Amino acid sequence: PGCRASCSSTLTNCCSDVNQSCFQVLPYSSSMLGGRALRILGLTLPPDGRLLCRFKGEIEQQGIIDEEGHPYCIAPLLYETGWISFDVSTDGTDFNRSGEFLSVHPSKADPTFEVTLVNSTLWQNYGTPNMAGQLRMTWNSSLIKSERVNVELWGYREVSRSPAGSSSLQAEISYLYSLGRNISNTGDFSFIPQPRERFSTWELGNIRITASPKSEGERNVQSLWSGGHVLAWHLEQSFRDDSSAWAQRKCLQWDDLERKLPDFLDELIDCPCSLAQARADTGRFHVSPHTTMYGRGCIRKLFLLRILSKISELRLYDATMTATVLLLVEFSNLTLGLLGRMNSDPSDDLMTRSGEVISSNATLEEIFTFGAEWNISNMSSLFTYDSHYLLDSYFFPLSHDPAFVPAFSLPLKPDDPLAADMLSMCLGEGAQFCIHDTLISRSLAVGNATLRAHQHHQALMEALKPVVSCGWLPAPRNGKKNGTHYLQGKTLGFTCNEGYILYRSTERTCLKEGTWTGEQPYCITAQLLVRPVVTLKYIQMRMRYIFMRQKLRKSTIYILVRFSHPFIFFILSACWLIV
Repeated sequence: PGCRASCSSTLTNCCSDVNQSCFQVLPYSSSMLGGRALRILGLTLPPDGRLLCRFKGEIEQQGIIDEEGHPYCIAPLLYETGWISFDVSTDGTDFNRSGEFLSVHPSKADPTFEVTLVNSTLWQNYGTPNMAGQLRMTWNSSLIKSERVNVELWGYREVSRSPAGSSSLQAEISYLYSLGRNISNTGDFSFIPQPRERFSTWELGNIRITASPKSEGERNVQSLWSGGHVLAWHLEQSFRDDSSAWAQRKCLQWDDLERKLPDFLDELIDCPCSLAQARADTGRFHVSPHTTMYGRGCIRKLFLLRILSKISELRLYDATMTATVLLLVEFSNLTLGLLGRMNSDPSDDLMTRSGEVISSNATLEEIFTFGAEWNISNMSSLFTYDSHYLLDSYFFPLSHDPAFVPAFSLPLKPDDPLAADMLSMCLGEGAQFCIHDTLISRSLAVGNATLRAHQHHQALMEALKPVVSCGWLPAPRNGKKNGTHYLQGKTLGFTCNEGYILYRSTERTCLKEGTWTGEQPYCITAQLLVRPVVTLKYIQMRMRYIFMRQKLRKSTIYILVRFSHPFIFFILSACWLIV
């Protein structure tokens, strides 16, 4: 039992036969729609052997063993994302091996394993004017190990399981009907859709392709799925008559339903104030795989790996690895050791076991002594030593050699063959680290990797600095807002639609105090500007009456009117000289 717990975590002690109890899978992730074959690594079975897979302790299904004895489990249809545990049995009774895979949203799944809907516009608007003919799909035929396949249509909807009817919505994915049975697995299929009144309530769905011997609608079999799409040919005649009006009505119904559902904003973390902050905060945010932020070929420059502890990030620079530790904010002021105290105060990072704080300006010798003092015992180590090699190489020998003294400084000799290239490479902030590692390793590649790692760390620190935000500003009604940045120094411009005139500030700038300059603008119709001319005589008579009765100065009236109503002030300002 102690060994089995280690299958889902590296933070527990493992037994010597851990590889017999725990396994990893390839690929490590699958769409939550399921259907992907997960190969169990480190296990070989007879081709005619038996394999039973059990997911989450409840979903049981037969596994697959290929001709070479490689066992596979098929990821099931799930209604959740995250790490999913599963067990396997080779005798049909004892589930004595465990592993896990990552269930992801279909939008984040590997697009290689997806059915592509050719001309998505036609799929989404089929049946409307000028939208007819055949619908076509393509897929990688090598991913379905069968000469003939079935093409199925599945529907998606959210239904209420509560008596009240709207408070508890649950997702439902169901087989509707087949678009093609026992067709050739060419990777290309087209069909002419026909409206089916029986399925008119299903508005969204997915295409699924399975091997031909499988039964229609059979769940949890090896398959390929398309992305979600509108089942346009199922929709009622009102959609085909006026798709825009139909879509607007659906949006209003959706908005009305959303207002009745429980608020979920309190469950979400605050969004970063800038893209740089989001990219730096890799523990909570990540770039969508469908964007092109990093451009083509970036994988050849940077390798990113999230290790099993899920609190670290590893980066590989030319075979040199750097690690970044990611911790939740709840760990503030609770950390000690080589990484210091997490409190945004670097002055107390070098704290010894006894609580003594070493100056941040300490010498390299003092920092080395500080680090050696935090040496831990093998019994408290979080590493796993599950092989004889690891035990002999790292567990039994001393983890810290007290006699070892590193080279704190290395003199640069003029006749050193690395000198010229090193000095031209090690420039800017971090140059001293680049020079040190180049000389100690006698490798320009190592020195360059050190410099790049330092520059990445500095950029990370710069991106995570607090910024001043003045908050979101709305566009004026019947107008537009030019700009979407709300940080210090940024300026937003405002304009009005045709037939309207802007009143108050045309631009507003975010100040370092966190406030906006100017006033909220309004867009006023031209008709309102005509009214002061029509009623000008009346305004003049009223103002003369006020002068005569109260004997007030014009400036006093200006002040009184200015703070009574902004629109009245606008009218009177336009007529002031006439009065």
